[in-house]
Amino acid sequence: MNVLAVRLCYVLAVLSALGVPAVALAQTSAVAKVQTPVDGGRAQPIPVKPVSPEEVSRIGRANGWTVGVAGGLLEGTFIRYAADLAKVLDDGDNLRVVPLVSYGAVGNVSDLLYLTGVDFAITYSDVLDHFKNIEKTPDIARRVNYVIPMFLGDVHIYARAEIKSIQDLAGKKVNFNTVGSAANYTGGIVFDRLGIKVERLYENNASALEAMRRGEIAAIVHVVGKPNDLFAKLKPEPGFHFLALDFTEKFEDYYVPSELTPADYPNLIPPGQSVQTIAVPALLAVYNWEPGTAAACGSPSICSSASKPCAGRPTRLDGRR
Repeated sequence: MNVLAVRLCYVLAVLSALGVPAVALAQTSAVAKVQTPVDGGRAQPIPVKPVSPEEVSRIGRANGWTVGVAGGLLEGTFIRYAADLAKVLDDGDNLRVVPLVSYGAVGNVSDLLYLTGVDFAITYSDVLDHFKNIEKTPDIARRVNYVIPMFLGDVHIYARAEIKSIQDLAGKKVNFNTVGSAANYTGGIVFDRLGIKVERLYENNASALEAMRRGEIAAIVHVVGKPNDLFAKLKPEPGFHFLALDFTEKFEDYYVPSELTPADYPNLIPPGQSVQTIAVPALLAVYNWEPGTAAACGSPSICSSASKPCAGRPTRLDGRR
């Protein structure tokens, strides 16, 4: 029995346990039998059905003015703005924006550069330096353009009761959300510039909060527009609090002073108090398309400088479509 057959038996057993009707299982088995590998155990591709001229035309209309926007993690702010863009700019065959769940600020620029179907990305203003100085991405300034500023992403540092200041985190376990997120990148910059060495962890902050409650993690770092659901819907824990982060000359290049207030998080910040922090501007970035193509001409709904539409699927400066 080959590997595919073993997997099929396993899937059928699970479906049967879940109460899937026997007729459905029989149909599944019949389809699988048709596709059973016959060439050295390798599955054979299903022949592509021919399409009519009408379908070819429909494919062209659907893809001609469809753009993908790398949003971010489901619990972040980016994906909400991407969804709002899709709603506001929707114009049928003339323009369709598809929001994409992604890894976050750094991951969005990476997707913009390398992932097929991503034409725009929401990111933070400090992220391009990562690709210049860390990734050493060739000609990055020419390949990515910033279109419009969007909102501010505030640095949230949420800590256990025994942590009184950000300096107290030295040597402790601190979670910086998932790799590719703004917390991972901007949060790392904050600790590097302050010279505070911590044991950095990279798991989803929603899960990391549980580890905080168990005393396994001292704090979490979250960089996101406020108010954010991760904290806004959080049940207060005794002594858990936001740490202050002062704006100094160390952060004058990309960041601005900000604060977290009771209006943002009434369950976590007492009335009359506020927590000083810094924020990083979020931007809508676009791939720098080859001049003369559809995406380079743009849409008046997105880029006010657009002049006239162009035909055909755009070609990137690196030759990809």
